[in-house]
Amino acid sequence: MNSKQSILSTLSCLLFFCLVANASAGDVLTCEKTNKPARSRASVEVEDLKPGVLYTATVTSGSNSSSASQIADAFGNVEVDFDSNTKDILAGATPLTKTFIVKGTVALSVTTGSVEIVNTSATCKIR
Repeated sequence: MNSKQSILSTLSCLLFFCLVANASAGDVLTCEKTNKPARSRASVEVEDLKPGVLYTATVTSGSNSSSASQIADAFGNVEVDFDSNTKDILAGATPLTKTFIVKGTVALSVTTGSVEIVNTSATCKIR
């Protein structure tokens, strides 16, 4: 294999690994529940939205529901954290109760005005 082929092969492999990593990199919704100490948390990351538009993320588990609104950044991204940990709430997370997550699942709805953009759910890590 000559040096051109070697370089092209290396670049092709790097591009492939970048694409694979990006394809599986971000879930829109992740959640976690711990029992000792009791804690519930959920993170929402939505991309490719319209920059400068207000979006509302609503997480629901059982009969529990919490919402937070955020304007999409210049790249069209919205990131919202929900948490029952006091330190995370003081750092900007939307408050949840420690027992917010019921049966290990959380549903997510992201809306702008009356238009639903995302509707999904996740099975939470339980520790």
